[in-house]
Parts: sequence; structure tokens; C-alpha cells
Amino acid sequence: MTKLSIVTVNKNNLVGLKRTYESIRRHMANTDLEWIVIDGDSGKETVKFLENVENLVKWISESDNGIYDAMNKGLKLVTGDFVWFLNSGDTALNLPEIYKYLGSTDPFQIVICNWKRDLGIRRIRRSKYVWTIYHSLPTRHQAILYSVKSIGTNRYSMNFKIAGDFEFTTRIWKANKKAFIRVPLVICEFESGGTSSRSAPLLASEAWEIQRSILHLPKVVCGLSRILRMRLYWRKFEFLNIGKGLRPKKDFHRLERKVLDE
Repeated sequence: MTKLSIVTVNKNNLVGLKRTYESIRRHMANTDLEWIVIDGDSGKETVKFLENVENLVKWISESDNGIYDAMNKGLKLVTGDFVWFLNSGDTALNLPEIYKYLGSTDPFQIVICNWKRDLGIRRIRRSKYVWTIYHSLPTRHQAILYSVKSIGTNRYSMNFKIAGDFEFTTRIWKANKKAFIRVPLVICEFESGGTSSRSAPLLASEAWEIQRSILHLPKVVCGLSRILRMRLYWRKFEFLNIGKGLRPKKDFHRLERKVLDE
């Protein structure tokens, strides 16, 4: 049976870590599954919880250099055929059904799945076509199942603060585009409020760098992608009304004109 490694990165979120554990605990005995927790030195209560978790294969609690450093630590401990990055606070869904899509035809597969929001309307979100990776990930990072063979020696870059998952996935996609498949399965409920969901300007800047250096897109295409990303962000989070330290609308239009003139 194909073995699945779930890597959970945690930092000062014991409540969320427990929620993630409960979502996978009941399946541990019936599936070939390992759970790896990389904790960023969250304190005694988190360590106590990890020490008493049944069937937990591996865990580390120590300081790190950010989320992507922690994910790389998790990759070193993986012994499965596929790896799934499920952050603390996220909930695993339909776990037993995942296995029928793992390596069924290609051991190098990258499986793109659907996901759920933990609040608001239109909670179920379908993955996009794989070619949309030219703009952004076709689904949430937590809804991607990576073949360990496809990952190979790739690791998350420490040069990015919030777009490291986009850069990591894009490099793998460039190496083997045919390995990416979409499946009609919701596999996680995503906890809102992460860094990338609150920092669209930084995300847009880092995505630009990835689009230019890895995807080799023209500046005008990268600029249009950046404008689209920012427009969606402003609309989704009422950027102009409740954001803190964000640019006024006139500066955004100035950015639009600058990009289109380049």
C-alpha cells in the first residue's frame, strides 16, 4: 500500500495542533500513514501534548528559521511515498479516499485537490487548471499531495517569506509538467488567517520574482498578474477600509499605470 507522510508545522498554536491531530487520529490504525510534527519551540504544553500522542511517529520541538526551514526539516524525516503539508489548525478530510489517487498510474504524481474554507460562504473551493500556476498555485498548498520521487532533492527556498510554496511547486512543475493531475476530492479545511492571506503586497512581489526567474514570463505578463492578485485581495478583505498600513486606492491605480507602461 502507498504510504502517506503528513507533515505539520506548528508555532504557538496548540489548539490548532490538537484539531489537526484529531482529524487524522482515527485513520492512523487503518491506513499506511505517518504524522510528522515540526514545532517551533512553542513551549512545555506543546511538548507535553506531543509526548502523549498515541501513534505519533516523529516530532521535533526546537527553534527554526521560519516556516520553510521547518518544512525542510519535515522532509528529512519523511519515509512515505507521498508527502502532505497540513499546517496546525487545518483539518484533514476524506483521508481514506485519498489513497486511490496516490501513484495509481505514475509514482511521480503531484495530486491537486479541492479544499474548504473554515468560515464564510462558498466554503468548498475547487482547484484551478494546472496551467494557472503561471499566476499562482492552482489550489491551496495544503491541498497538494507531493510524490517524494518528484520532490527529489528539491527543498523550500529560504529566500522567500510567504511565497516559498509557490516557488517550490513551480520548480517541480517545470521539471515534470505531466506529473500534475487534478482530482475531484476535498481533502482539507483550511484555517484562515495565515501570513500569505494577510500580506498580499509582499506575496505579489515575491510571485513576480518567481514568475520572472523560473517561469521566464515577460514583465508585462507578470505585471498584469500582480494587478489581478492585488485587485482580488482588495475586494476580498475590504482592503481600503480595514487594512492597516496599506496603500490608498490612488496609489494602487498609480501602480497599475506604471506596470502597463513598462
